[in-house]
This record gives sequence, C-alpha cells and structure tokens, in this order.
Amino acid sequence: MKIGFCMLLWTTSVGKKHEALLRDIKATGYDGIEIPVFEGSPDHYAKIGRMLDGIGLERTAITVIPSLDKNPLGDEGQRQAAVDYLRYCTDCAVALGALALRGQVQALAAGAVVVYHLDAENLLHERAVARQQRVAGREDAANARVGRSAFLHGAAEQEERRR
Repeated sequence: MKIGFCMLLWTTSVGKKHEALLRDIKATGYDGIEIPVFEGSPDHYAKIGRMLDGIGLERTAITVIPSLDKNPLGDEGQRQAAVDYLRYCTDCAVALGALALRGQVQALAAGAVVVYHLDAENLLHERAVARQQRVAGREDAANARVGRSAFLHGAAEQEERRR
C-alpha cells in the first residue's frame, strides 16, 4: 500500500515555494502527493511534475467545478463549459504526470451546495457519463484517469442499498 498527502491542507496552488515542504513530506515517509488543479497552465504543472520527480514523489491531481457558469448539471452552455474546464484540468494533470485526476466534478464548489435525491440519480448519471465521454477523448490519448469522487458516488450507492 502507498500513502499520499493532499496539498489542499496548505494551498490550492502548489509551486516552487513548496519544495521544502514537499521534501519534508517525502522524508516523513509519504509515497505521493495530491496536487490541486484550479489555476495555472499545463507548463506550470509540468514544472511541478519535474520537481516532484526530483524529490521522488508520485502524484495524483484533484479539482472541483469552481463556479456556476461551469455547472455540469445546468443548461447545455454550462455543461459545455464544465467539459472544457475538465479538459483543461486533464491537460494539467497529464503535464503533471498524475496517475489520476479526481474530485467533486459532478457538483459545485464556490459555496454552492447541490443536493439531489436518488430519483434524480439517473439524470445525474446520464449527464455524468456523457460529460466523462466528452472529456475522455483527450483523457484516453494521454493515459490519464478521470473519476467521480468516491464520497458522492458512495453516498448514492448507500442510498440505493437502503431502498
């Protein structure tokens, strides 16, 4: 088993200034690190990836849907914006050398809370599958993985078992 540490404890934007902290994390015995992908260019993440290679840390990436204009459950324009954002995140994760890109990509961050009942799960699932398929065209070519957060996925499964 490998153990990793999520950098969201310290920052939403990892950079060169975090190198000493990352070295300490490695020296403590962690195998990898989870890097937030919220801003920056793929080139920025490639630099972070090279730094992590030098330290000897594996990495995954994490993101969230940052705003209502990228609502993956909204109208077609919002859903397309969500797909475009996730493609950007995938590009950054690939440049980083991340083993996977995970996060709350079916809900919203930025203070908004999306609550849905299991009756709406089919629509949510259909839209999530369609969105992931649209993102996957770039994902498959780069051998990256994009996945739903286990937290909400697990909550839906638990609710289904209760029925």
